[in-house]
Amino acid sequence: MTSPVPPLLHTQPVPRGRRNEAWTYRTLDPIPSSIADRNRVFHPSPPIATPNDLFSVQVNTCSLPGYRFIRKNDRRRALFFIDGACLDNGTGSDGPREPRGGAAVVFAPFTWFQPIRSALPLDGVPHTSNRAEFRAAIIALSLRVWHGEGFDNIILATDSEYLVLGISERIHKWKQNGWKKSSKESVKNKDLWEALLGKMREFESEGCHIQFWLIPRAWNEADQYAKEAAAIADSERQDGGITDPVMIVERT
Repeated sequence: MTSPVPPLLHTQPVPRGRRNEAWTYRTLDPIPSSIADRNRVFHPSPPIATPNDLFSVQVNTCSLPGYRFIRKNDRRRALFFIDGACLDNGTGSDGPREPRGGAAVVFAPFTWFQPIRSALPLDGVPHTSNRAEFRAAIIALSLRVWHGEGFDNIILATDSEYLVLGISERIHKWKQNGWKKSSKESVKNKDLWEALLGKMREFESEGCHIQFWLIPRAWNEADQYAKEAAAIADSERQDGGITDPVMIVERT
């Protein structure tokens, strides 16, 4: 059954007549890895709640104000939508066209900042939808120093069960087994699992917990933008690595 589409956060207007609160930088205690890992999945309350039920467009608490999707009852928690897509996924090098991937991040209303669309680089590694999902997550955590905006919890909303189950449950068993599955097969995308976990550890050493929310595809506001990113022509794809950060400059 297809999930109904809730009201979209990124199409909501920027609130008028309200600026951010007086900003002071808060130093937060590091979050122990054991605690962060046990609580890696975000569980909405109530369980049927949609992003629009729990979050709204609000201004952050930062010396440079910006509008984000912030928890209605806790302004220290922010929501991002992430998604990856791949055209001709699974066709391989012998197919009529080589797969081409793209990633997207939606972290603000588009009247404030357009969704991030990032084509996967042509780095010699075959593109897949899973690698595009990683790219989206890594971009989201690299855009800004999010705890500097007053957030101690970043929630990445994705429809990728592969990503959520992998980062919350399977990755620790894989590491213990030398990056081997129970079948003795090598784990795919080891480079990106390590890169994503390393980025999360950076945030959590500064007191900002990273969580993942598995949502229906119909709720994922980054979906259409990931498809647009995957369709970017090869001539317009930038050089670099799949884990390279994306730099943004917001208006003031």
